[in-house]
Amino acid sequence: MRAIIFALIVLFPAVGWALSWDESMKVANAAYNKGDYASASKSYVAAIQKEPRRAEAYRNLARSLFWMDTYSRAVVFYDNYLRLADPAAADIEQIKAERSLAASRSADEVWVIPEDQRLARAALQKELEAGRFYAKGGGGAWALYETLLRTGYAQPDLVDVRVLLSQGLLNQFESDLLPAENELMPNLDLEQWQLQSERLDAAREVSSDPAVRDIISRRAAIVETGIALLTNQADDAAKLAAVARTKNPDLKFVAWYEIVALTEIESYQPALEAVNAYARVAQDSRPGHLPYIKVVRAMILQRMGRATDAAELFQAALR
Repeated sequence: MRAIIFALIVLFPAVGWALSWDESMKVANAAYNKGDYASASKSYVAAIQKEPRRAEAYRNLARSLFWMDTYSRAVVFYDNYLRLADPAAADIEQIKAERSLAASRSADEVWVIPEDQRLARAALQKELEAGRFYAKGGGGAWALYETLLRTGYAQPDLVDVRVLLSQGLLNQFESDLLPAENELMPNLDLEQWQLQSERLDAAREVSSDPAVRDIISRRAAIVETGIALLTNQADDAAKLAAVARTKNPDLKFVAWYEIVALTEIESYQPALEAVNAYARVAQDSRPGHLPYIKVVRAMILQRMGRATDAAELFQAALR
């Protein structure tokens, strides 16, 4: 009867999507074909958690659950497949028939989400709505998201959770990154930069959106620069700052990291040129920074041994 109802699931080839999804599917399909449905179901759950909107894993998980006699739960995952699959897919009618058989065998039993999953999902939603996305030590919504995955939660709404979480993490990052109105650059210590790095790592892990991942990559260059400066790696910081400035033209303050790093390694002429370039930008966009720019220019000139020019600039800044 099984041979009539279900065709044996074959291994799915890699198709250029997330490798971890492919690997999970291969492991799961191999277990399924050996009749180890419990192991197969765990790996299908892992695949769903990696790519919550890809239909195949829901279909295969439903079949594994059917053969484990958990019919009401199988119905839920058949339904997920039917919602997500291409309506023109060749197996749609077959899956509908399988779903009907599972429903008839469930004797009207309705599957209820396990309590640990329900509680973890509700707690995660609360943190997302409160804007607590990532705290020191990996707390906040991020920690609850990881907890939710550990419960075996595997539903299409994980995509929506990830969008909210990744956007929230980036918003937190940007909020802490921007300098105050009277500051040339963000005033972050090493611990705060490391926290910023963790936020970007978390956002990278939950987002598959190319635009979001591009932002993460660009902002990561700033974090690397900030950490290099605070760990006395001025040579590296100068190189990283040049990359960060090029990658983040929307954040003008990044130029100051390059200026600081170049000054630290005694590359005074390039530092002075960078100050002059920033001054041209600030003339219209940040006029309040012009007095600070004069002071910084004077300090660099002083280090270059041009004491008279430096004194004149200091006096001009004071006026």
